[in-house]
Amino acid sequence: DIEFKKVAVRLTERDYRFGNTKRDNPVFAATVIKGRRFALPVRKDGSWQRFSSFIKEGYAFQSIILLEKDSHWAIQAVLKKGFPEPKRGMSILGVDVGSANLAAISVTKGNRILRQLYLGRKVCHKQRQISNRRTRLQSLADKGSHRAMLSLNKLKSYETNYTKTECFKTAWKIIRITKQFHSSISIEKLRNCRTRRGQFNKKANRKVNRIPYFRLFQALKSIAIREQIEVIEVNPRNTSRTCYRCGSVSRNNRKTQSLFKCKCGLIV
Repeated sequence: DIEFKKVAVRLTERDYRFGNTKRDNPVFAATVIKGRRFALPVRKDGSWQRFSSFIKEGYAFQSIILLEKDSHWAIQAVLKKGFPEPKRGMSILGVDVGSANLAAISVTKGNRILRQLYLGRKVCHKQRQISNRRTRLQSLADKGSHRAMLSLNKLKSYETNYTKTECFKTAWKIIRITKQFHSSISIEKLRNCRTRRGQFNKKANRKVNRIPYFRLFQALKSIAIREQIEVIEVNPRNTSRTCYRCGSVSRNNRKTQSLFKCKCGLIV
């Protein structure tokens, strides 16, 4: 016999119907096995409220995913909506994703810096706390502690939810500033951010590998599309060493991670 501990089933619109019961409770009626239909009641919690708000905004869903989550069944609805093409902004908001600051942003127009902010500083601190706690729990789990194993699983879910929430919070802050200055967003096009073995020391590797670049990029991209804001991906090569005023590229320009000083006099 084959036992599946976690199962995810995708259903298209011909496999399910969405409606309300006689008591006006939301329910999905799905057909998984031909000829056999079952009802999936939906709890009216925060997730349902978000789903309802998206439907009111004109989103449509053509498929749902049934998956087992934390010992119960959950429904994920795949929503879709068309948006017009974003317009080019009057200025550029550059986003630099790092380990010390989740997002360092600079709004530039011509040769002027209009705004500069560092967002998400507490994310790195929280990740370090979680990493230290995970090390202690793993040590106890290796000795056979069942409670430590349960705590490790909870800690993993907590870290995932925390990081995702902070990425969306940071993305919304960036979008609000972008709209304030009527800007387009420029972000480094990073792929395969994981460090290679032996590239840095162990401590630096942990810092780099904890950077939630992909989560932040996906959050920023999804919100920007809805708000009709242009997102431009740029080649990351030498972006932190290039002076936007005079165009010079030098290692000496980047004195520290947070200080840029060029020979032309630009200090940011």
